[in-house]
Amino acid sequence: MSLPHRNCAICKLWLILKCALCAGH
Repeated sequence: MSLPHRNCAICKLWLILKCALCAGH
């Protein structure tokens, strides 16, 4: 489990915009 991967989960609750960045990473 990478750091960015975990952020993706938070992104969903935080902001979809960041989620897109997470997926791009």
